[in-house]
Amino acid sequence: MSSLKTKNLKSRRFGRDPDFASGLKTKPMALIFSGYGLNTEDETKTAFEMAGGHAEIVHINDLLSRPAILKSAQIVVFPGGFSYGDDTGSGKAYGNRIKEHLGEALQKFLSRGTLLAGICNGFQIITNAGILPGALLPNDNARYTCRWVDLIVKNESPWLSGISKISLPIAHGEGKYYAPEATLTKLEEEEKIGLVYERGARSCRIGRICASDICEVEDRFQRKVRVSKFLKMQSGILANEKWNTLGRAKISTPRRSAAGYLGV
Repeated sequence: MSSLKTKNLKSRRFGRDPDFASGLKTKPMALIFSGYGLNTEDETKTAFEMAGGHAEIVHINDLLSRPAILKSAQIVVFPGGFSYGDDTGSGKAYGNRIKEHLGEALQKFLSRGTLLAGICNGFQIITNAGILPGALLPNDNARYTCRWVDLIVKNESPWLSGISKISLPIAHGEGKYYAPEATLTKLEEEEKIGLVYERGARSCRIGRICASDICEVEDRFQRKVRVSKFLKMQSGILANEKWNTLGRAKISTPRRSAAGYLGV
């Protein structure tokens, strides 16, 4: 960081307006979960603040003991990490705690038209908690996958309004979205698939399409994802008629693309 000049950081924002949030009439409050292996809460907090909001990091135990804290928020976020070391499967232990002890409070929270997001391990958590349908399975290549991908926005949810295409990094070992065929069909019919991967794209470090061997999106990955009729190219799944709950994954990590020096 110290070797990077401020002017270079600014020049690498690729058109992002640093003052775009100045037009917000009010600043929404985002509560970001932490604890037991979640490890990206700080950068997630920074990303929300860069977007013009307020954000607070709250340990899961504090929310379990005082669920009324949710009343102060308009947004709840489950960030990425390795909750409980992934020892029982990615997001399972954390998701079970949420479902058992905070599920009702979160449903009341969402009934107010508020927003909820699960990013990376957070997506795994909210599927295990039953907040979103489906599950995240181990990658077909049996490896941790980390690269940039290009995503196409499929609806106008509050999370995605005004965006048609976006480039984000993925980083996951269990990032293959699965749902029964009937569930996938219902998600498609109700336009609850918010993001899909751009087929055949080769994404470079800053998210632009290129053919470099360094940034190749493996054809093996594309083919394997399409093998099963139960697996499609979803990256973001939305729940309920208000489209206010978003799971971002297979697994895209938008917090890593928030700063200019990270490449966007």
